[in-house]
Amino acid sequence: MAIVIDDTLDLIFLQKALTFIKFSYTDYDAQYLAGSPSSGKLLERVSKELEPYYQKIKPDYRLVFGSIEDDNQSFQNLKIHLAHINDWNMLDMGTKAEVLRTLATPFSISKATVEQLSNTD
Repeated sequence: MAIVIDDTLDLIFLQKALTFIKFSYTDYDAQYLAGSPSSGKLLERVSKELEPYYQKIKPDYRLVFGSIEDDNQSFQNLKIHLAHINDWNMLDMGTKAEVLRTLATPFSISKATVEQLSNTD
C-alpha cells in the first residue's frame, strides 16, 4: 500500500507531528509511538523530502540530525520514554541497545551513551 503526500504543507505538518511525538510529548502512552521504528524512519524520510523546500527558504540549510546528546530536550525526553519501559532491567544488552537506537532515530546516539543508559534501572 502506498500513500502519496505531495503537498508541502501536509509534509511539514507530518514532520512537526512526528517530531513532537518522538521528542516533545512525554505522556506514558507516547512511548508506543516514540519507540516505534516506523516513527523515526518516517520522520527521517519526510525531513529528507522537505530538504529542497527548506533550502529555497534558506540556501545554506542542510539536513543534519546529529547526535541526540547534543539536543538536550530530545535527549531528556528519550530518558523519560526509557523510564516508562516496563522490566527494562530484564532486557539483554543487545535489546536495550536496539531500543535506545530506535528511540533516538533519526538522531544518532553514541556507544558510550547506549552503554550508560543500558546500565540504568
